Amino acid sequence: MATLMTALLVLNAPRQPQKAEGPLCTTPGCTYDPLLGCYQLFKSPGGLSHPDANQYCAKDGGRLLLVNSKVEAKALGALLGKEGVQLVLIQGSSTSVSSPCVSDDGNPLPYTGTEEVRYQLLAAYTVMLYNANGRFQAFLSSFKMPFVCEIVIKYD
Repeated sequence: MATLMTALLVLNAPRQPQKAEGPLCTTPGCTYDPLLGCYQLFKSPGGLSHPDANQYCAKDGGRLLLVNSKVEAKALGALLGKEGVQLVLIQGSSTSVSSPCVSDDGNPLPYTGTEEVRYQLLAAYTVMLYNANGRFQAFLSSFKMPFVCEIVIKYD
């Protein structure tokens, strides 16, 4: 009987939490989201221009957020609504009205919504924004805006 009681105590004793496996956001100030990955929203007054935002993200081993799907776009829209931000710079740029917006690696953007990208026919509007209403739009690369960085996730 004593042996049985000892076995029950061992089985019912609280266990040490196991070390979490999987994605870790190791960059200070970053947040993990299952859809957006490891990201950081910069909404400081004034923001940064598209080139400066790219450089800022790169210094932490990241890049401007690349929206890959409708689900990710909705998650980004929800984040903007929660944070009270109307527009953010994201990954995407073009060289002219006739050229498509591409990602940093030169490939066509994987997702730009179901509606036409707003203002894409204005020659000076060469970088991509996402607005809290769920629309992608082109804008001036020199205009300072809030932005979202995605950081490369490190695994255990």
